[in-house]
Amino acid sequence: MTLYAIIIFAAVISFLSIRSNFFGLKLMSGMAWFVLFMYLKDNPPGTVTEGSPVHTGMLVVTIGFGLMLVLAGLARGVKTNNTININGRSVSEESEGFRLPNWMKNITMNDISPEEKRRKTDDSLADYRQQLRTAYTSGKTKRGGR
Repeated sequence: MTLYAIIIFAAVISFLSIRSNFFGLKLMSGMAWFVLFMYLKDNPPGTVTEGSPVHTGMLVVTIGFGLMLVLAGLARGVKTNNTININGRSVSEESEGFRLPNWMKNITMNDISPEEKRRKTDDSLADYRQQLRTAYTSGKTKRGGR
């Protein structure tokens, strides 16, 4: 009965962790499989003899599931970039996965031309001013319509 409870718990928490991006849940599901490993190591089920190939296979499978779930949690946010040349044109392809934080990227403000910096700054200032105008005018109409 304990074996069934541990298996059901590990399966349910594993399903939830695969559907979620929360690393803590993936870690807990991996630990549930390790608990199942420890239980099976000392208490082989039914007619399975301790140390037999079937018993060893069950232990390897439980360790594999546990490691898979924990490592899947570590690999979230991984992003790779592939550049492919098609008919002399370079096409960039991104796949979800490992994504570097901005401070680790090679692009710095020194790599951007002064014109590009000025254009980005002007665009962001124009957007900010437009947001302020929108907020100011919507506030007036709500208070009394002046």
